Amino acid sequence: MALSPPFPIRSKSAGAHLTERVPRALVTDQADGVRTRLACGDFEAVETLFVLDEAGWLQVLVELVDLLAAPAETSMLELMRPVRVCVHPLDDQEEVAGLAVEHQLAAVPVADREGRFLGVVPPTALITILRREH
Repeated sequence: MALSPPFPIRSKSAGAHLTERVPRALVTDQADGVRTRLACGDFEAVETLFVLDEAGWLQVLVELVDLLAAPAETSMLELMRPVRVCVHPLDDQEEVAGLAVEHQLAAVPVADREGRFLGVVPPTALITILRREH
């Protein structure tokens, strides 16, 4: 999905590779409801579930494998993994790919300056960046 930010996106920035088509949940959601919604989604990156608060701020991450194995009533906070890396859309693509390698991330979360989650730089984009830049 194309991003229409209130600022120009450089072609070699995180924003140039950004996709919004990723699984999301709220911190208050339970595993069974999230799994049901995931089955109906069309996602570009599915390895990680991005858990947001009501304002759209990225709170934690949940690995898909953990979500699938969780009992139905399990909250997202019980499955959480801290967000170690989050980049801005204007950050350089090579730095973003380097962070993915350093932190062993399949996709790198992207947020605006206020911290609202925008989407991710997906695995296919990271591979393309690494191939071009290295």
